[in-house]
Amino acid sequence: MFPSFRQRLLVLVAMIACGLMYLYSYRVMLVDDGARGATLLFAASPVGAIGRMMVVTVAAILVGSLVAAIGSPLAGVFTMAAALTFAAVPAGTIHDFIMNASGGGDYYLLAVELLVWGVILLGSTVAIFRLSFLLRCRLPNALLAGDTWRDELDVASQKPDGGIFWGYTPTVKKSGPLANVPPSEGGDSSALPLWQQGLAATLVTMLIGGLASHFLLRSQEVFQCLWSLGFAFCFGAVIAHQIFPLRNPLYILAAPFVAGMIFYIYTGATLSGGDELSYAFVTPNVPRTPTIVGPAMALPIFYASAGLAGAVIGLGWSHILHLTHQAEELTEREAAEEADGVDKVTT
Repeated sequence: MFPSFRQRLLVLVAMIACGLMYLYSYRVMLVDDGARGATLLFAASPVGAIGRMMVVTVAAILVGSLVAAIGSPLAGVFTMAAALTFAAVPAGTIHDFIMNASGGGDYYLLAVELLVWGVILLGSTVAIFRLSFLLRCRLPNALLAGDTWRDELDVASQKPDGGIFWGYTPTVKKSGPLANVPPSEGGDSSALPLWQQGLAATLVTMLIGGLASHFLLRSQEVFQCLWSLGFAFCFGAVIAHQIFPLRNPLYILAAPFVAGMIFYIYTGATLSGGDELSYAFVTPNVPRTPTIVGPAMALPIFYASAGLAGAVIGLGWSHILHLTHQAEELTEREAAEEADGVDKVTT
């Protein structure tokens, strides 16, 4: 049920390879005056920064698709998101951005930047899922043999409440197209429509992850931001997917981006002046003065890397819990059927 050692090693090697590409490219997100903190829209050349990150992300998609084809589709997305932390760590904190900000309006641009990251990475997630299914049809059987983790995911994906594979089942023959999953994902006809369940899952992940990050994220330090956002949205994704076990992961994976945008917009609206913003940053514990909420001290790249990676881990963890529950139900049902058969024979 859990990933094998080979799969974990593959994820680690792929993450390091993609991470080195991001690490080599992070300097394009820095400003000309040497200020720290990686941003797209405040870089010396925003167009160049976005273009460079998109090129590296395309390479990460190809690597992630191979990881997803051999192992789990979510493993490929995690590889891409975790690799992005290699660019976030050396670039530094939000300190210089706040000290140089002209006002709260700059936080609105951070919200726009996080939207850009969301479009890039969620689009990359779709690409990884699609490409991984195509690659799996063409990979040598030796790479796929004995892959019990993937086999269990394949079985679960064919059940109404099972997989996380939105529209395709990864159980495919080596020849022939991928089969469509039946459109019904819930066994109860009185359940909410799928799009409403998806929005509810986004809301639950966003509320739990945002609230957890508000309590956990207490400083601007890079690793404080990374582990706080990762843990917060992992926890939120587990809860949301347990309540709404949808196959489409985009609803839950979008939550870190939406939550971060809300925190940025709130900060920009409450702290309008540049002096007010910098004063709130350097005096966070003064009573009856404006403060910057903890999650607003994380740069967009932290949400795009650690936030997304945490949500992916939460989805995978929740999926394993669903599989465990399904296996227990199957064992109980088989035991009950066997007992009924014995009773019929004796009578």
